[in-house]
Amino acid sequence: MEFTVLSILLLTTGKATALGLIGSYFASARFINGQEISLQSLSSLIMCLVHCGDECGAARYFPSSGICLLYSEVLLLTDDANVASYGDGVVEYRKVSPSQSRYLVVYSGSSKKSWDEALGFCQQLGSGLATLRNEQDFDAMVVAVNKSRVNEETIDFRQKAWLGGKKDVDVWKWYTGEIIENIWPFWANGQPDYSGESCMRIAFKDDDWMNIYYYTCRNLCAFFCE
Repeated sequence: MEFTVLSILLLTTGKATALGLIGSYFASARFINGQEISLQSLSSLIMCLVHCGDECGAARYFPSSGICLLYSEVLLLTDDANVASYGDGVVEYRKVSPSQSRYLVVYSGSSKKSWDEALGFCQQLGSGLATLRNEQDFDAMVVAVNKSRVNEETIDFRQKAWLGGKKDVDVWKWYTGEIIENIWPFWANGQPDYSGESCMRIAFKDDDWMNIYYYTCRNLCAFFCE
């Protein structure tokens, strides 16, 4: 997945404002490891995430303080003193190398979203919620979970995350519109469920490792983009 700061800004601010912000953004932004950079604009969250480039393993943005931190490797929330220092609601973005997994973006942390909000957020980054269409995709998701270390988190983290499936009346579909067959091999035992509003989430903790279930769409969850 490739996207630029300019393309994201054009989506969020309009051409004239975007071009004005680009100059000041590149003047102040640089890659640093676990230290703050100043990104003062309405788009600073998106700019923080987009600036997590090839050498960056994770970005953390703190809405209450407007601070953006970049890391060369994933640091667990429980091991990061900045999480306590900069306040609640950390918005986090974890990357996995394209050579290891096609799921380039992993979103986690204490700021969770409903399924629809998660899809909208992934689309702002130029992608969508993660889809698993074959064994290769499933294997790539296993890599993404392990490399991003989300399965190791304990701080305000419920060990599950949204994927890109949603029940449309009585048919399960990916957010792109393709039908997910009942014989799709990655459902957990007893799934899929057809009662009420349901969206797809994956669990990745202990005895619930990589099980995929339905979950009420308005509940708040971490999520995976692709």
